[in-house]
Amino acid sequence: MKKLVLFFIIGLLFSTQAATALDLKLLRVEIPTEKNKLLFNLENLEKILGELNLQDMSGNIKFADNAGNVLAILGKFKSGKIKWEQKLVNEKFLEVKLGKDAYPAIVGKIREKAKDPGYQLQVIATQFDLESAQNKLTPTYERKGKFIEKSDSLKTVDITFTELVDLVVGMEYPIEVSPGEEIGKRLSVRVENQGNIPAKDFNIELVLSKDNQVPVKPATFSENFTEDMLLKDGKQTVDILNPGESKTLTFKDSVMIPADTTPDKYYLAAVADPDNKVDELSKDNNTSVKFIMVSNPAPKRFIVDMPDTQLIYQPASFGLQIVYRGDTLSDGKEWRKCQIRAYIHQLKHAVWEKNWHWEINTFDRGIWRIKNAEFCKGGGDGDELKMKMEVHGGSKVFPPSQLILKLAKTQLEFEPAAGKFRLHTFGESIAYIPFWKVARVKAHLYQFCYSLWQDFFWEVDTFKKQVSRVTGGTFGKEGGTAAPLNLSVIVEN
Repeated sequence: MKKLVLFFIIGLLFSTQAATALDLKLLRVEIPTEKNKLLFNLENLEKILGELNLQDMSGNIKFADNAGNVLAILGKFKSGKIKWEQKLVNEKFLEVKLGKDAYPAIVGKIREKAKDPGYQLQVIATQFDLESAQNKLTPTYERKGKFIEKSDSLKTVDITFTELVDLVVGMEYPIEVSPGEEIGKRLSVRVENQGNIPAKDFNIELVLSKDNQVPVKPATFSENFTEDMLLKDGKQTVDILNPGESKTLTFKDSVMIPADTTPDKYYLAAVADPDNKVDELSKDNNTSVKFIMVSNPAPKRFIVDMPDTQLIYQPASFGLQIVYRGDTLSDGKEWRKCQIRAYIHQLKHAVWEKNWHWEINTFDRGIWRIKNAEFCKGGGDGDELKMKMEVHGGSKVFPPSQLILKLAKTQLEFEPAAGKFRLHTFGESIAYIPFWKVARVKAHLYQFCYSLWQDFFWEVDTFKKQVSRVTGGTFGKEGGTAAPLNLSVIVEN
């Protein structure tokens, strides 16, 4: 009687014992009319086993369920050569005999085209057992001895009995980008169909995420950064991709990182078929997720305006302090002070040139920059500074108990490339730089700390153009609790 034959495609997914998917292969199987037998396509089977690199090994080849229960011994291999233990049919098929209990279940899974029927091929290495040869290595005893399997060398091949697509994506992309940068010219996506039937009408999307767990689902475009967002013009449609075929997709120049993306570590992903239009063996390899650094180029210079800065001076004790809203910027140790008269006082910072100083008249409420005169002496040329002043007590006879100069033109200025730091008012330095520390934490984050600050420091974000007072953190590192200060930041690129 002529045999009735059903043809099926079996996709094989290589894995280690940890079931790590490596590649999708094909094995053709015929179901003959004779029960309890399957015909494995010999050419496909040998090709699959050949890709397991068995040249330097000896071992056994088995057919099993995914629980590890062996259903048939297919053969043995030694130094890359295979000796089949099942019957060969027309030099094209391996006739595999199965138990009466296992056979109906396998055939049922084949006919229902189950994606994951629960069967596998096993390849396991063997080694010669010395004890079985009485510890003697001679040809006679080697023939009498036996080989035992090395359980730590097991490799498995998970099997599916249905024709499926398997999309795999890869991506070429720029590792470092800037907020608002158009990156279309610098990236491409390669998609390959490793399955055995064509994939039709599916999308490829470019997704930006804060972590590497990018879901295989449609992403939503936004002008501003949101988690797992679709980049502008970051979607393309592939009309058809045949088995074994690959395509490289390029994108419009306008593919852009959102301008408000805070500089930090991100992940850029190419996602194949996020709409789930294609029936696939697995969606696990539908994404290519790559680390990407969004960074803000170091500016040429940035300036922080500090209009609420005050110089507080007590003439009687020569106590001097410069503060910004309670934070000390100088304790006055680098300042020289002199009283010419009860109402005439002179101040000079250590880094000012020799021939100039400030002169303050607490009676007339005037402040002058004096040049061409020695400190603590009269005379010289004066330019008046338009600076507000508070005077507490005092007269032409008695000095005030306190005077407060409103240093409205105070600025913190930093040049990252040169490492040049200044704290100045009306164009003149008011801080002794060795008393300050500066740290660049990120391309856009800079920290400043005065020597007397114990529990806090300032942090300047040149991307957000924001200054914060950070407590509970470690200087030179990210972290802590940041309280924004109402200060304007000017960034020069």
